Amino acid sequence: MKKNFLKTAVAAFGLALLVAGTAELTSFVSFAAGTGTTIGATNVRSDASASSSLVTSLGAGASVTLGDSKTNDAGETWYAVTTSDGKTGYIRADLMNISADTGTNTTTTDGGDGTNTAEGTDTTADVPTAQGEGYAASMTPTNATVNEDVHVRSGAGTSYTQIGDLAGGTAIVVFGQAKDSAGDVWYQFYSTGTDQQLIGFVRNDYITLGDPLEQTTTTETTENASTAETTPDYEAVFADDGTGTSVWYLYNNKTQKREKISDID
Repeated sequence: MKKNFLKTAVAAFGLALLVAGTAELTSFVSFAAGTGTTIGATNVRSDASASSSLVTSLGAGASVTLGDSKTNDAGETWYAVTTSDGKTGYIRADLMNISADTGTNTTTTDGGDGTNTAEGTDTTADVPTAQGEGYAASMTPTNATVNEDVHVRSGAGTSYTQIGDLAGGTAIVVFGQAKDSAGDVWYQFYSTGTDQQLIGFVRNDYITLGDPLEQTTTTETTENASTAETTPDYEAVFADDGTGTSVWYLYNNKTQKREKISDID
């Protein structure tokens, strides 16, 4: 009797653990054991967000052990990591070269209805090194926010001129990216949350990307653009001045007036 009771209790306890474990899987993304290598100087955060507290900072080429991955509200994927000195935290996926034993990430959706599987890849592999000041590879214009106060550079790297500063929380639009000589990725942007528009470069770990910029094209805009291309505001025309002599005139197509170029000071 006692043996049967113990067997029943153990089975019930095991079932409870299984259910609890299954429920927890619905809120996490599992990652097969693997390692990550930082692409450039990288901050380790206490949670999957650039606004969370700083745990430690790593240099380029630092190796970390990967744990579970999480996707935050901004759509960014972060990995739980353990550093070589035993510190734990999170690093954003695009700041590491990732290698895994199985090479797959598996996400269990809420309610356990299905899974999504994607290969672990280096999202910065195709980013070229900047050729010089102002150079960057174009990318889809994307709304973004500056994480904290930061210097703005004229090119992809700290060796370029500091041309301004942005405060944390400033809204910008990212439209280009390039690596510096150390392999760090820099975003080229223009500001939308400042009194005067600023165009420059900021290293990617100071920026949180949002949704792609919405582009709307209306028929009226297209027609106006077409008209503007075929009829410039001003044009030079060689025409008769009324005395039988042809001279150069500058035509203003907006006002439909003309003036001899020779009479223009």
